[in-house]
Amino acid sequence: MVAPGERSPGGFRLRTGAEVRRPVLVRRLRPLGFCLEDVRRLLNVLGQLPDTGGPLPATGDQAHEELVTTLRKYWERADARGEDLRGELRAAEDFAGAPHGRLPRLPAASAASRKAVR
Repeated sequence: MVAPGERSPGGFRLRTGAEVRRPVLVRRLRPLGFCLEDVRRLLNVLGQLPDTGGPLPATGDQAHEELVTTLRKYWERADARGEDLRGELRAAEDFAGAPHGRLPRLPAASAASRKAVR
């Protein structure tokens, strides 16, 4: 996903801002359910758009519309998956929070039952 960059005299990889952002984006897309081919396509689309919000490259209206449509589809998928994940998180938090009301009473009940047995 990230092409090897140049190296410094000390042997460290030299990366541009875009090269640093690519793996971060890849890591963010994986939990949203995007396969590697989806990630490649999205990176390709993003690579054709200006980083700074400036004017689009001189391409035809149809090519521009295809880029926008493709980007919008990925955005909608990511948004929908994010909503699914928020729902799963709410359910997990509800489950994790349920014992909190009971746990403070359990050690005392446990100790009381041990005394009754003796």
